[in-house]
Amino acid sequence: HVGFRMSYQEGDTPKDMLIYVQTSPDVTRVMSDIGTLSRELTGGKDMVVSYDSGTSWPFQWYLRNYPNRHYFGTTISQTPDAPVVLIANDNLTAENLQMLSGYTYTEYAMRWWFPEDETYRKFAIAPELNNASRQNYQTDQKGPFTAGDVVGSVWHSVWGMRDPAEQAKMFRLVAFRELWAPIGSYNFRVYIRNDLLTTWNAIRY
Repeated sequence: HVGFRMSYQEGDTPKDMLIYVQTSPDVTRVMSDIGTLSRELTGGKDMVVSYDSGTSWPFQWYLRNYPNRHYFGTTISQTPDAPVVLIANDNLTAENLQMLSGYTYTEYAMRWWFPEDETYRKFAIAPELNNASRQNYQTDQKGPFTAGDVVGSVWHSVWGMRDPAEQAKMFRLVAFRELWAPIGSYNFRVYIRNDLLTTWNAIRY
C-alpha cells in the first residue's frame, strides 16, 4: 500500500522517509494564481513579479516566460510597485517589511521534508554522524559515544515500546503514515499590492 499511496496519492507530501525534501503543492498553486492574475491585468504573462534570492529556486524557472519578472536579491532597495512580490521568510528583515507596507501577504510552504529529527533519529545514538549536534536526540549527553552507549540507546527505545501509547503511535505511522510531529518546511510569502486584493481573493477562492 505504500507504493500506491506515494505514487498516486501523496507523491508531493513527505509523510514517508523515502521522500527527503519535496517542493510543496503550494508552489504550483501560487503559480496558477499568478498566471490568472497576470491574464486579468495584462492579457498574458506581462505582469511584473518581483522575487528574492530565497524564492529564486524554483520560481526563476516557473517565471521563465514572464518577461517582466524582477529579481531583487535579498534587499528591496526601493518601494515596490509590482502587483506581486515573492519573498522567503529568511529575508523578512525590518527594512524589507517596511518597504512592503502597501501589500498584504499570505504565507506558504515552498519546500517541506519528513520530520526526521522528531521521529526516527531518536531511536538510537548515531556517533558516525559528523555533525556532533545530531548524534544524540535522546538525552543532553554529549559525545564521544561508545558502542555501549549506542546499544543502551537502542534498548531504551525498545523498552519504551511497552507503553500502549507508543505502540499506537508506531502502528499508525507504519499503517497510515500518521506523523506525531509536524512536517518541516521552508516558507515564503506572497505579497499582493493592496489595490489588487479583491481581484486576487476572487482568484484564490
